[in-house]
Amino acid sequence: METASSVPSEFWAATPVAKFKRYAFGTGTDGSSATYFGLLGVDGEVRYFRINPDATGPLALEFSNLARMAKFLARGGRPDDFLATTVAAPTVGADGLVPPFMGPAMKFHRAQALTDELEDQIQQYADQVTVTATKIGEDSDDVIWRLGFSQQAPAWIPLLVGDIVHNLRSALDIMICDIARVRHVSTSDLKLPFAEDRAKLEKHLKLHRTRLGDDVADEILGLKPYIADGDPLLRGLHDLDIIDKHKLVLASVGARWYRYDIGAALGRSDIVALGDMWDSYFHDGEVIRRKAGEDPLALFGPHDRGVEVMFARDVPTFGGQSILEVVAKLLDLTATIIDRFSGKFGAGGGNVEGAPIDVQPVV
Repeated sequence: METASSVPSEFWAATPVAKFKRYAFGTGTDGSSATYFGLLGVDGEVRYFRINPDATGPLALEFSNLARMAKFLARGGRPDDFLATTVAAPTVGADGLVPPFMGPAMKFHRAQALTDELEDQIQQYADQVTVTATKIGEDSDDVIWRLGFSQQAPAWIPLLVGDIVHNLRSALDIMICDIARVRHVSTSDLKLPFAEDRAKLEKHLKLHRTRLGDDVADEILGLKPYIADGDPLLRGLHDLDIIDKHKLVLASVGARWYRYDIGAALGRSDIVALGDMWDSYFHDGEVIRRKAGEDPLALFGPHDRGVEVMFARDVPTFGGQSILEVVAKLLDLTATIIDRFSGKFGAGGGNVEGAPIDVQPVV
């Protein structure tokens, strides 16, 4: 029973929900259409509910914000710092725009909300998918197996990745334009520039030096948004944004595999150290060999996100890397840049006065 003072007493005897039992759409006994669903409690009892069409959207929005809040708190965030998707719109100024650096913050928080949805999609998939091995032949003392997945990753994942990347990339462009607004100069043709190398970036920065000043241009140069000896994470964000404009950033699914079980090799069941822990993934349809009598799935690692959704191998910079791990890094990088530039070039320095939204890296 919950007795924490922060939890209202009516919730102290609440039953934890194990999962959605089922849901259906149809016409009720009174002739009206409705959505029906059941919640299975850990006590084994299913409680059934009905929602009329006009209440489905608001309830879904509430559940979405509850899920995001739970994740935010789990990361160590404070309840007062949580930004719900229902937050009131900021006041628009005489120029028809929100206060400087508010736009980048709003774009960033939208990317965070989309990341929460991405995490949910991947977690649900990882919980449901199973890895199988089918014997397809023998060769001397070896048995040949083909690995398979019970289902492929959700098609929604590439769309979410593209939306997250676009919001982060757009936040950086708006940030540069907001500096121009603070300095009362034109925003025309301004953006955060990217280039192949430092020399070419310098050429792109001529406009920024003339209009925004050397201090801003030098700060951009310090970000190293170029390919040769630049920041691969920042450049990778830009490349993903460009790619997503022309084709989906496809994902692949891999089973994390430990190629060498040290404990088994030594005959010691008390040793769990495993070799090649991070670079061994097998994919759907991949063929492996095992000695006759060996379990082909013995070294599959379900205890450590055994099924991982990754960028396809042909994706520049991030090919073969965990999508969730890369997105977390991109969020942190973007938050750091926005805070840095708004602090140096905002009106009066530091966070813009009156801006109710602060950009904070993922905890």
